[in-house]
Amino acid sequence: MSLIMYVLTKISVALFAGSIVFRVLLGWNIWVSASVLVVATGIYTVSGGLSAVIYTEVAQTFILVVGGVVVFIISMVDIVRFILRLFTF
Repeated sequence: MSLIMYVLTKISVALFAGSIVFRVLLGWNIWVSASVLVVATGIYTVSGGLSAVIYTEVAQTFILVVGGVVVFIISMVDIVRFILRLFTF
């Protein structure tokens, strides 16, 4: 039962978040946006099957890792600059 509730709440939050994006960007109603998201996701999954989902996950992983490395490097450079500014007279 808890697994079913977890999945339902996760899906509902994702649909609500996507609906808010569509409402802000396109001015669509939340219910229309959620319906469009469900249909588009269903078509994407059925037409490409599991391989389409896997390719999407791989692309997202690559983007997230690269973004994380970039943020890490920028943060470390800023921290070093801050420390150097503290100890230079």
